[in-house]
Amino acid sequence: MSRGYVILNNWLSSTLCIGALVGTSLACAQTTEAPDRSLHSIEMTLRVVGGGSSPVLPGSRATSILLELQLVPGSIVGRPATAPILSRVVNDGKADVIELELLASEIARFASALSAEGATSGLQVHPSDTKFARIGTFAYEPGTRKTLSAGFKNPGGVDDLVLVYFDRPCELRGASKDRAGRTVEIEATIRVPGFHWLLVSAAPAGARRVALAPPISGVVLLVERASPAERVYANAVYRWSITYPSSWTVDSGNLGFVKISSSVDQALCGIHSREVPFRTVDEYTDALERATDRVVLARRQISLPNDVIGNDVLTRILGGGKSRRIYTLSDGRGFAIDCETYDKDWDRLEPFYDRIIRSFTLGK
Repeated sequence: MSRGYVILNNWLSSTLCIGALVGTSLACAQTTEAPDRSLHSIEMTLRVVGGGSSPVLPGSRATSILLELQLVPGSIVGRPATAPILSRVVNDGKADVIELELLASEIARFASALSAEGATSGLQVHPSDTKFARIGTFAYEPGTRKTLSAGFKNPGGVDDLVLVYFDRPCELRGASKDRAGRTVEIEATIRVPGFHWLLVSAAPAGARRVALAPPISGVVLLVERASPAERVYANAVYRWSITYPSSWTVDSGNLGFVKISSSVDQALCGIHSREVPFRTVDEYTDALERATDRVVLARRQISLPNDVIGNDVLTRILGGGKSRRIYTLSDGRGFAIDCETYDKDWDRLEPFYDRIIRSFTLGK
């Protein structure tokens, strides 16, 4: 998975961590909710978790990461367009500080008015010569530079945070759809130039809300890496990665249908990737769940890394089996994860399936 596609902000690209926005508008106005000062530094604590956000066992592996910041000028979605403006090794559980004032002049130099990529996504900015840039967050294994899933969270570790630089005051407003077809509501007033956190949180009816974050004294840099008992498979063509038990095998002869299995455990997960005509995850799910050889037991939404939302469907396979299927969309491509086994083995294998599913990470 290339660095250019893996923007690790957990709301952008999906990247804004809300994904590729469509039809978002920004216009200048005044409200009474915005803080009257910008950020001068970031106080952060690194938290490293294993696949499926489970804790990494102490001593199981070095708990440090290489953190890099890159810029997306003139947009709050898309790929980074600069070399790293900061590169630093950060240690798990230890407080660290990023002095934004030391980076401000370089970021201001690269910030730009609305870019072609930003305009294509549906962004509108007033005044039109406002210069801004999103600061993208990247994390790697030190030494090997293996890409890790990472993003800033609020102190409670629940909501996503995205760092953006503005060269002047303005107001952000809009309603759009992310890559999963989910509504994204934006309302934030920037009163002073400089660095600001945008907070991405859940809204009613499955929507997401983007607003200017209240003053925050410290943030969490959440990084997910595989545990020693797991391996990582990355699909470079369809730009996704997944972790799986190290004793299982991967069949990637067909990159559009990768199979992860264990003959000993009677386990099988297939990951289907292809171009699809569907505009929403629900349409995609409905089309693939019309088979007559299984009965739907439960259907719900699921949140995956990089703020990807999908449908999670549990079915009973006629003849004595059970299946859990995940459906999600990204940039015109449909992804379906199908983990199944015999009824008698389901309770034993379901925790492994859950970890595999929740590790599925789409590149940003």
